[in-house]
Amino acid sequence: MNEAAGVGVVLSILLVVAAVLWIILPFAIFGIKGHLVNITFELREARKEAAERLAEAQRQREELERLNALLAQAVRPPAPPRPSVTRPQT
Repeated sequence: MNEAAGVGVVLSILLVVAAVLWIILPFAIFGIKGHLVNITFELREARKEAAERLAEAQRQREELERLNALLAQAVRPPAPPRPSVTRPQT
């Protein structure tokens, strides 16, 4: 009988804890919801900004490649001189 009383006390404590959690947890979840909405908004803004930065970096890369091509044409070493051919005098 002593063991049954101990088990009953433990079960009673567990039921009280479960009842308290049953009452409190929904409020905690709804309180977190506002924070999750804010985090989601900030994450979307960060992704949008990252996409804009990536697009700008790609545009800059294309511009640099275009300028490098122009520079390579401008700095190309001159062609070696052609050998002069002299015609025999007649």
